[in-house]
Amino acid sequence: MKDDISTNLKIMGAKSKLVLIILSLILLILEFVFHRHAEVELETIVFFPAFYAFVVCIAIVLGGIVLRKLIMRKEDYYNNG
Repeated sequence: MKDDISTNLKIMGAKSKLVLIILSLILLILEFVFHRHAEVELETIVFFPAFYAFVVCIAIVLGGIVLRKLIMRKEDYYNNG
């Protein structure tokens, strides 16, 4: 049973990876086919939306780490009645 689940997960992971690679290639091609109407000059840089999203994602994760350290309570907070 465990081997079946492991095999199914590997197959699903391989298929998911293939779908993501194909989608990335399609978006890469479309980046050069269509003109994006930018509001500011910075947005005209190739792959700017992907780079911006990556930077924002990293900022959210790092902000969460900082917030956790600032406002996290001790593990036994509710047991100290």
